[in-house]
Amino acid sequence: MTDQTTDRTASPDHTVDHPAALRVAAASVAARATHARPSSRPVDVRYLDELRRQPPVESGLARLPDERTRIGFVIVRDAVNFGSGLHPHLVKLPGLSGARTIGQLLLDRVRRDGVPTPAYLAGLDGRDCAEMFGQPTRGPAFTLMTMFATAWNELGAYTGDRFGGEYPALVEEAAGSPTAMVAILAGMPHWRDVSRHGDLDVPFHKRAQLATYGLSLCHDPGGARRFTDLGRLTAFADNLIPHVLIEDGLLEIDAELADSLRAGRPLAHGSPAEVELRAAAVEICERLAHLAAAAGDPVRPVELASLLWKKGQQPRYKARPRPRSVSFAY
Repeated sequence: MTDQTTDRTASPDHTVDHPAALRVAAASVAARATHARPSSRPVDVRYLDELRRQPPVESGLARLPDERTRIGFVIVRDAVNFGSGLHPHLVKLPGLSGARTIGQLLLDRVRRDGVPTPAYLAGLDGRDCAEMFGQPTRGPAFTLMTMFATAWNELGAYTGDRFGGEYPALVEEAAGSPTAMVAILAGMPHWRDVSRHGDLDVPFHKRAQLATYGLSLCHDPGGARRFTDLGRLTAFADNLIPHVLIEDGLLEIDAELADSLRAGRPLAHGSPAEVELRAAAVEICERLAHLAAAAGDPVRPVELASLLWKKGQQPRYKARPRPRSVSFAY
């Protein structure tokens, strides 16, 4: 688990371009990595064509009644879109992973009762989360529920203190800028996903970038909250995307890391191998995006990450252990 602490006095700096800094840092990490790095194997456009043929994964947004509800759902969902190292211990819905179980149960709750208000999130505890998600009140699953409560307490206080208790106000504050949206979300310490590799800060901000992409899909036709230039976002650096890239031969790992992954051992968050896996995934998506642009059929890195995530739902990827970590990052 991280040692982050909640600082409700911090104000987001909208001028910070975290994705641009991540592009530079990820390329630097990939160039000097010793545990995980992009493969030297050439990739042709057929791989991109294969990615684009992925069947859609139901996000649930189309089943929500209006833009306001969709925005609230995405922010509340991605506030707890982490804890992959504890997902194997969750009680899951049939056929769904831990992350998709949590997402589906939250969607069901929102459809039934509406989006949980910031005031409600600010006051709940681990037992409330366990009841909401049908989890035990002891053991590793409950550890994750207490982490969820911490993250939701923070979101509730931040939204209440700074945005009048209104989730859409976070989006309006970004004024159409996806990088500003990332900075607003990264103003919460448990969303502030920055790792260290040697002397280099690597600002992954996985959940903030994923939520920003999700928010871009929430708008009503002609809505005023549209983001411009989603190409500024990078791939969201989770654990499934590196897994798919390893299995597809685009990401090379050393023997020690391969043995650890095969054994299903969680990676220490912030360890060199874990940082290199995530950085390599970001850098590979950048290279794929350049390849697509050169072929005259551009696709943005954040969209490539979404396509790779969808590909990871196939049984052959689920059959092998994926990288996991116990942290607030992913």
